[in-house]
This record gives sequence, structure tokens and C-alpha cells, in this order.
Amino acid sequence: MFKEISNIAQLFRQAQEMRSRFGELQAQLADVREQGEAGGGLVRIEATGELRVVACQLDPTLMPVERDREFLEELLVAAINQALEKARQSATERMQSATSDIPGMSDLMSRLNPGS
Repeated sequence: MFKEISNIAQLFRQAQEMRSRFGELQAQLADVREQGEAGGGLVRIEATGELRVVACQLDPTLMPVERDREFLEELLVAAINQALEKARQSATERMQSATSDIPGMSDLMSRLNPGS
């Protein structure tokens, strides 16, 4: 009986350690910046490790009127982030549904998607 209690206590410690590591990882991901490009560099996107687009740059040859290009860049960032957020929410909902019978998993899933 005492061994079972010890095992349970060990599981709780491991869960707390995992939660702490996950929090540290989330903080690190906020600082990650990656760039992608298409069309030989005609379109460039910058995103964070948190899967948020923070910048979009269109080559001036695509749209010579700068004001229109800047407006389109802003619209692209907003649309991409909206699509990513919807996809993240759908994934979280499906994971929560699939793991609803596992104790503590709904809390973990909500931490994976802090926007929900």
C-alpha cells in the first residue's frame, strides 16, 4: 500500500516537473523567429515559435504602389494568423475530446492552447 502511495507521489512530482519544463519551453518559443520565402524571395514571411506571423514582405516589383503593398502585407499577416488560430483551436478541441478520459489531460491541453 505504501509503495502505491509512493508511486502516486512520484507521478505527481513528474507531472509538476513536466509542467515546469513546458512553461520554460513556451517562454523560449516566444523568442524564436523564423523566416520563409516563396517565389525566389518575392514573398517573405516571419513567424514566432508560438506560430504567430509577425511580418510579411512583398517584393516591390509585385506591387509598385507602396501604400497598396503595405496594406496587402498587413491583410496577409492578419488572415494567416486567423487561419492558424482556427486550426490551433480545432486541433485542441479534437485532442481534448480524444483524451477526455485521461485525468489531468484537459488541463494540459488548455495549456498547449492558451488562447482558448
